[in-house]
Amino acid sequence: MMNLSNDLKRYDELLGFAYSGIHEPQLWNSFVNCFQEVIGARDASIVIESKPLKDKQVKSRYMLISTDKAPHLTEQYLDSVMDVNMLMDIPQPRAAAISDVMPTGTFFNSQLYQQFLKPIDVRHLMSVDICRTETLMMKLSVERTEQQGMFTERERQLFEMIIPHLRRAIEFKANISQGGQFQSFYERLMDKMDIGCIVLDERGKLLSNNTFAQNILSEERGLAIRSGKLVALESSVGSELKQAIKTAVIAKLNDCKAQNGMGLRVGDSSNTQLDLVVKPLFSKEMSLVDGSPTVAVFVSECVQSEPSMDVQALAKIYGFTKCEARIGSLLCAGMTIAEASDEVGVSINTAKTHLRGIYEKTGFNRQSQVVALLSKSSARLL
Repeated sequence: MMNLSNDLKRYDELLGFAYSGIHEPQLWNSFVNCFQEVIGARDASIVIESKPLKDKQVKSRYMLISTDKAPHLTEQYLDSVMDVNMLMDIPQPRAAAISDVMPTGTFFNSQLYQQFLKPIDVRHLMSVDICRTETLMMKLSVERTEQQGMFTERERQLFEMIIPHLRRAIEFKANISQGGQFQSFYERLMDKMDIGCIVLDERGKLLSNNTFAQNILSEERGLAIRSGKLVALESSVGSELKQAIKTAVIAKLNDCKAQNGMGLRVGDSSNTQLDLVVKPLFSKEMSLVDGSPTVAVFVSECVQSEPSMDVQALAKIYGFTKCEARIGSLLCAGMTIAEASDEVGVSINTAKTHLRGIYEKTGFNRQSQVVALLSKSSARLL
């Protein structure tokens, strides 16, 4: 049985490292160290492969971020491992163990296992693609010894929970360096990942957007451009979006790099919802024709089903009453407070009273903040 409070704390740490890892001298170094501990692995690593697009004679280049600090892990050693690492060529959009992608006999007879993994007693692997394009591949992997045992469904679920955040962290990398060409590269990368990127100046005016964002804006799917500015079509979200943009502008103008951004959700349960992250842009190297890039708005569709919440676990983690936990779980499932009151069988005023109790116990004062918090809870694991 997991320690729910401890797991929630470690998962929150993991999320922070996933997003802050793009600013570290060695990308995601703190993240892989935390992930290794949370997963309970011998080591954890992120491998980044830069692949030549046209000249097939040019070898791929690799970067390794790993908890394994053995002195033999030189660039030459990494190249030798990757030359025989057949897992790099296998698409893994979801977390998968070795037995999920190939016969175990094939793996144990492979050069990768015999030459590199067996000598260090690595027997169990689990990995997933962070991204895979024609020119860039990133894979998150963990390894266990025979004594540590096989990976379980819990570890698979942790992979599934953290990977969307690592993918979004790639978007944020576009904010910190190398001008318009770098920005254009990541806009194309985000298009492949179905993530929208909208760049605004200090007045909130649209400067640029990638194809995915342009499609959303042109179809006015919850967002639109009015008088050159980004607006939310739902009045209930419009004020939140304005405030988020204003906060990002102030953070940029004051060089307040502690402001990591704000999250919003656009749309209702009857339509495809959109997740927004509104974030200040601090790169002084990015320059466009009109104005200075100040705010980035990242957009992704909520295509996955809403998380199922264990009511008893929510009550234990946050000190909710049974009714508060029930209301919280229904809000996370996409219901409005009115729909949740009908489902529970109480009046709308009683449901709002329970919601105020949730606010007091979580320290938040907006329903969207509560839903974001509970949706990351360890109650999803049960």
